Amino acid sequence: MASLCISLMLVVVYLPQIVISFTAEVKMDSCYDTTRRGHGFRVTNGPIVSNFNCTMYFEAPDPNLYIAVRLNKVDLRRIGQSCPTFTVYMFTGWRMDVVPDEWIGSEVRVPADPLPLMSCNCTNYLQKCPDLHFDETKGPSQKIMLSYNPDDPKRTVQRQDAFDVTLSSFLRGSSFVCPTGYFSCWHYRYRCLPDSLVCDGFDSCYDNSDEFAYSCTGRIANMTLPVFIVMVLCEPPRWHAQLDWRFKSGRPLFVLPYPKFCACLV
Repeated sequence: MASLCISLMLVVVYLPQIVISFTAEVKMDSCYDTTRRGHGFRVTNGPIVSNFNCTMYFEAPDPNLYIAVRLNKVDLRRIGQSCPTFTVYMFTGWRMDVVPDEWIGSEVRVPADPLPLMSCNCTNYLQKCPDLHFDETKGPSQKIMLSYNPDDPKRTVQRQDAFDVTLSSFLRGSSFVCPTGYFSCWHYRYRCLPDSLVCDGFDSCYDNSDEFAYSCTGRIANMTLPVFIVMVLCEPPRWHAQLDWRFKSGRPLFVLPYPKFCACLV
């Protein structure tokens, strides 16, 4: 590289944050038995027009992970005769259950041991499900079930903002000591978030430490990457009229047009 460039000045640049979301946004707008597997989810309700319980299941991809659930916002106010209910369950496994009589001989998979973490309805949601309230599974590999019943017998109320919930998987660790590939939350020190949830635009630590500017500056694909750009004069002169990419000693060199500057990534 030294044979190609004569140094003029040194400019240190931290690349701006590139936000890549690894928290999947999910809308509960149907009542199908669906299990979603991932590190993080943000779940909101769609305009479910029904008088039946709608359920959705979530699990972490690693059996060593726990799942935390935060209620960003819950609004179950009574509208007409509609008094919706919302419940968050944790469970460890499945069992097969017989479906109603009209489908004799059929079975459906349901949680074998559901335990409610949070539950509320139109009469008590302000007390039982306040905004930003959260809880978490009590053991690794436990799953989460969200259950929502619009309670709309006449099917006339189309609620689109009944709940907004964030689910975040984490590894339990000692204070500020997390293994490689995990981020230590600042306030809830025992929580080690998978790196894929850091700087993705969603508060998965529930104290915003995983989205804090200091943690996210200069990150590409969730990796801290300070990049030093050296501006140098390019020689020989024949490179001045084109934009060219070359690789020297495994390092990329791109050549800018006149006035014959190049940038070497070091």
